[in-house]
Amino acid sequence: MRSCPQYASQKRSTGLSRPWHGTSRGKLVHEQMRLLVNGGGERALRAVYGPQALMCEHLERFFEALKRKRLHPVLSEFADYYEQIGLASAIDLMCLSEKTGAVCLVEVKVGGENYFRRATGPLTQPRRLSKKYNNSPLHQAFLQLLFYRKMMVDHYPELRIGSCYVAQLCTDEICFYRLPEDFVAAGSDLLNCLAGFAPGTTMQPSLP
Repeated sequence: MRSCPQYASQKRSTGLSRPWHGTSRGKLVHEQMRLLVNGGGERALRAVYGPQALMCEHLERFFEALKRKRLHPVLSEFADYYEQIGLASAIDLMCLSEKTGAVCLVEVKVGGENYFRRATGPLTQPRRLSKKYNNSPLHQAFLQLLFYRKMMVDHYPELRIGSCYVAQLCTDEICFYRLPEDFVAAGSDLLNCLAGFAPGTTMQPSLP
């Protein structure tokens, strides 16, 4: 943020009063989403947070936004991995599109109103994306989402993967950013980059 200053008039209120509050809020959203989506519902939420517990406001507005997009949440924090390169992660949210029947992946980011689209330079990898995209948190989130999509395509070819989104949960709105097609086309490039950085990898470079 220091390297990308912005005018005071451009700054938006985040509702946070301490630097660590953003991290705490993000953890709360992800944990409550996991409890609510993975079969437990509000009963699970209250078992963990107490009988008077309520869904946090950011998450409540996010679920309402998913309804408007006709995306039905089916699984949260689904873990998968590439054994060959020793890399694993958990997908924030998997939804079923009521319009197409396809599986849609959603990467959830909480806050970031004042820096989500700010950058210090271009993306360095994959190279095919570096001329068009910068290294803003949004585009880095696209790479994260692309890794998840590539992993699902490789490991579950029977599934039909539809549109995938980065969802930014701001204080006063929910923003959906659809994974661009040129990112989708760079899935094999991204995997090759990751394999190249992984020590002792047994993965062979794949074709685009």
